[in-house]
Amino acid sequence: MAGFATLLRNPSGISLPDHTVIYSTDILAALKVLPRMSESEARELLNPADKQNVPKAVCLVQKLLELRPIIDQSSLYDTPNATHRRRMVLFTAEVMGYFVRPFIMPTWDLSTQIRSLITFAHLITALWVKHGHAFFTGALYYDSQSIVKNLVITILRLQAIDPTLTFYIILEGTDRLELLFSDVRTQDHSRNFDLLQLSEKLAVSALISTIFERNPDLDRGHRRLSLKDAMGVDHINPKSWLGDVRVGQVDIDAEWSQARTDANKFLVDTFGDGAAVDFSSLFSLEEHDLMRPTGEYIGVRPHPDDIRTEAHEDPTPATAGSDTDSDSDSGSDANGEPGDVSVDIHQADEDGEPGVCLEEPLGADLDEFLPSTTDDSDSDPGYTNDDFLVVDGKRFWIGSIVTAWCSDNRTKKVSVRTLRSAGVTLEDLRGGDRWNTPELHGEDLVKSGDIVGSLVRADGDVGFAVLEVTGFEHGRRKGLPAVNLSDLENPSSRITVVTQVLDLAALPTPGQTSDTSHPRTWYWNQAYLSFGDLPHGQLTKKNLVLRLPGFLVHPLAPTLAPPPMSVDPDVASDVDMSESRVTNNTVCQPQLITKKIITN
Repeated sequence: MAGFATLLRNPSGISLPDHTVIYSTDILAALKVLPRMSESEARELLNPADKQNVPKAVCLVQKLLELRPIIDQSSLYDTPNATHRRRMVLFTAEVMGYFVRPFIMPTWDLSTQIRSLITFAHLITALWVKHGHAFFTGALYYDSQSIVKNLVITILRLQAIDPTLTFYIILEGTDRLELLFSDVRTQDHSRNFDLLQLSEKLAVSALISTIFERNPDLDRGHRRLSLKDAMGVDHINPKSWLGDVRVGQVDIDAEWSQARTDANKFLVDTFGDGAAVDFSSLFSLEEHDLMRPTGEYIGVRPHPDDIRTEAHEDPTPATAGSDTDSDSDSGSDANGEPGDVSVDIHQADEDGEPGVCLEEPLGADLDEFLPSTTDDSDSDPGYTNDDFLVVDGKRFWIGSIVTAWCSDNRTKKVSVRTLRSAGVTLEDLRGGDRWNTPELHGEDLVKSGDIVGSLVRADGDVGFAVLEVTGFEHGRRKGLPAVNLSDLENPSSRITVVTQVLDLAALPTPGQTSDTSHPRTWYWNQAYLSFGDLPHGQLTKKNLVLRLPGFLVHPLAPTLAPPPMSVDPDVASDVDMSESRVTNNTVCQPQLITKKIITN
């Protein structure tokens, strides 16, 4: 479950079937609209300081699932694109909810649990076939499917042994292993130990576990009177589970068939009929199943995209503008002058990877984590002057400086003994929160979610594209949610705008003919355009995200209007993106229409 939270926090984004790419900034914006959710609490849920914090991960998914009843209300005063992205965040949370709920809903019986898990397995299979690593990482996909597979096989095995046996899925995974680890750590006051002590502690813990297994009345565990509306539940005592978990009452064949139907219904309800997947035809292919949706096992080989859930997370939320090693797409040369700024939507940049935040100069404030001493090192014959570095008249051992420079704040414990013994680090005291949204105020700002326009080239033709801003990049900083308009218009500022191309539909102004010389009203059908080749038949962020130099985009002021009730078929015509044009006197009205149209 911690992998779900890591995926949601990652700044690289998640691709969805309607061509939407949601980012951690969208997750934050969705959390902030929840009642009784402060901005600081929302940011804390997205703070990756402890990526193994399962209760926080469960709480994050639970909070996102609370969006459903308030989305329709917020759509009355929010822009259509903000409401649409909120719905996509809810969809992602619902997919994860099919996996999370069976472990935290004590009233569910075993049949309901298995049906939900199998539904999850089919949903991520459908999304993997369409998007591959752009939705789930290979490692997370394999781990999730392996858990579902293990639970189903275990139920079938227990049914063959004794149908009256009870099976608590909450005890699967690492639950027992974590309890053993806690016994090892709490046997005495020495929480750190060498290899010999570890073997002795493990032997004692194994004996303790054996005694408790033979005499369950000696360790009844903690039983909560109620788990209703509990947030961030991790370990649950079987005594607290109320549902019927006898394996004999589970019909795997029936639950499997119903789960497949539920998965397709959920996709169709969200994205339309085109989102349904013919699982029967897919799995009839040789070597195709839930573990091998494309004919080969997923997650068994390293993939660059696995960094989204498997690599070390920087404790600073990346949406605040995490740094990376790439200055590409800046549109300027080394002297700050604009270079070749032609944009081809068939050429997509590499997806941004999370980097290291350099908001503070590396090695600054050495006094915070190095011993402040001026002792004469010559008194120790084991050290020479070459082993020390003089900083502001003080001597520091070079080994300590290297350690400090190579460690992030969450590994540097504070010097106060009482806090240090509790494991409090500098990151805990500083908060690790450098989101720049509160620091930017004023009217002359361009923010994520704003509508902009720019000229793009498609198949040799140049046209005007209407884009939605999803973030900004400045040098090595990525994921900036807002920039000043003056900086955006300055070519030497080297700002890159990350966008998605709106899929617009054109209608003639009421009372006028379909002649293209007349001004048109353009409606947004709540979808985005894709571009570029699909070498593996899967839509990735390279086909959905367009990066442009900041000085080439122009903010637009779309007018909100009710959607049209009907579309004149004589006016509407479907053509390629390369043939679409938008004139300077066009008014963009982003609302839902019933038919997808782009006209000359």
